[in-house]
Amino acid sequence: MKRKIFLIATTVLLMFTVVLSGCGEKPGPKDLLKEASEKSLEMKSYSFDGHMNLSLNIPDEAMAAAPEMAMFAGMFQNINLNMTGVYQQDPMKMEMVMDLEMPGDMSFNMSLPMVMEEERMLIKIPSIPFVPLPQEVTGKFIEIDYNELAEMSEGEVAPFNYGDLQKQNELIMEMSQIMFKHFDEEEYFTLVEDAELPEGTDVKKAVEIKITDEKFEKAVVTFMDDALPELLELLADPKWAEVTQIESADLEQFKEEMENGKSEVMAFLEDEQNTLKVNDLTFLNGINGDNYISYQGVKMDVDAITEGQTINVVVDLSMAMDQINENPEFTVEVSSENIIKLQELEEIMNSAYGAFEATPEPGEFDIEGLEDLGLTEEEIEALIEESTSN
Repeated sequence: MKRKIFLIATTVLLMFTVVLSGCGEKPGPKDLLKEASEKSLEMKSYSFDGHMNLSLNIPDEAMAAAPEMAMFAGMFQNINLNMTGVYQQDPMKMEMVMDLEMPGDMSFNMSLPMVMEEERMLIKIPSIPFVPLPQEVTGKFIEIDYNELAEMSEGEVAPFNYGDLQKQNELIMEMSQIMFKHFDEEEYFTLVEDAELPEGTDVKKAVEIKITDEKFEKAVVTFMDDALPELLELLADPKWAEVTQIESADLEQFKEEMENGKSEVMAFLEDEQNTLKVNDLTFLNGINGDNYISYQGVKMDVDAITEGQTINVVVDLSMAMDQINENPEFTVEVSSENIIKLQELEEIMNSAYGAFEATPEPGEFDIEGLEDLGLTEEEIEALIEESTSN
């Protein structure tokens, strides 16, 4: 009897020891980011402030071989894009102002305010340097009605639909789970104690995901062999069809292309003359005191090597979120008299510059009249080829 009591007491003590050790153990950076990602899907509103810098550095030899490239090379060496705005989920509304700064000999600045709602999008037509626009459209807001756009495209563009936001969030969460599952914590995830963040950013913890050149090939293989098949299986589930608007036939075709293209991807990565070299690929996620992701940053420095020539691409992107789940303040004012319908804009532009008619493809010619003239198929094809080449 005493032995049984001793065993029971020992078992209970061990259980308490396990529970207490689990409570005292700090979650790793991967779990911290995973939990914050799931929590962030609950955000109902927030303001955001983002910045992107893009530099495309082209070697002198490439510009010498293509002089027309030199004129535009300077424009792509230090492009700056600032984005500020507000988002709310219900009723759905987002406003954003993008300020673009293009450097070089043809430098210019451009501001583009826009408002997105559940049924429409409003975009202010900017004054674009070197592109003269009719006075009656400059400074006005184009109204793009999602349903009207779908009708105008004759089915080529599906009606834009935010659908069930909760269902979209569920899909995002399941996709995130797949990605987290396949990438090892020790190799890619780090808790950063002294992350460099913009002043005023509300961040208590920061998790960094870093992919070096040595790990890049392994990361690509992990994604293609492990994560991507599961992601495609998830998207193929009929319950997500309404959210993704992706046809099952398109998914099957993509699966085949990826399966057939794996060897080409690997050959490309291993080719010294035509490959990618990762100098830096870092994703930084800041988490605030309420466990929401309140900052995201991406730094990418990649060499694209083609036939031994190297084009360097540098991207620095950051986005800070604030006023999470507070009452949003919208500042972009759009009066009804300052709105132009998409069809009205098309009519104004056609009136100013003439209707644009694309050159038809050979298969688009009406050849019935040519057949009535007694021309053979070979003669018709020769006539079409001659007319399209002129």
